[in-house]
Amino acid sequence: MSLVAKQGSNEDFVQPKTGLTTAIVQSVIDCGTQPDDKFGPKRKIMIVLALPKQTHIFEEGEAPEMLTISKWFTLSTHKKGNLKPFVEGITGQVLTGDYDVTELLGINCMAHLVEHIKDNGDKKVVIASTSPLMDGQEPIAIKTSKFSFDDFDLAEFQALSERMQERLKVTPEYKAQIADNPY
Repeated sequence: MSLVAKQGSNEDFVQPKTGLTTAIVQSVIDCGTQPDDKFGPKRKIMIVLALPKQTHIFEEGEAPEMLTISKWFTLSTHKKGNLKPFVEGITGQVLTGDYDVTELLGINCMAHLVEHIKDNGDKKVVIASTSPLMDGQEPIAIKTSKFSFDDFDLAEFQALSERMQERLKVTPEYKAQIADNPY
């Protein structure tokens, strides 16, 4: 008997098209303290953008759904971090101090998407930059979601994908929530 592990690929994963596209901040997820080989463990967040002009039919007979794309950030508005220019791009305003990232929810913007080649050769579309919605474009309202360990809500946690829940269950923030509030 053989048990062969195959190299994963993203062939079945629907990638958005590259270029400049309209986007909406759909979700902000507090990912807790995550390992960081370069700078040590850091509190991370994931921001998910919905792409209303890029849709896909995932199940035959179903309506097309907006594609999404996400990006991880250290939860810091330090001038050398990646979050500050990303938020400034969406809002069109300079950040001068602390910022509640959940204020981004529902904001329409432009996202510049580019192709990135991973070390294993797989191609992945990533967010290169953001900017405010172009003049004359009408914003679109969509359902948004958030999750934060600072105001932990079990229903919000359970609404996350199983994969994300598993990733968050190993964080000290999750372990502290469970110790304080066993479910």
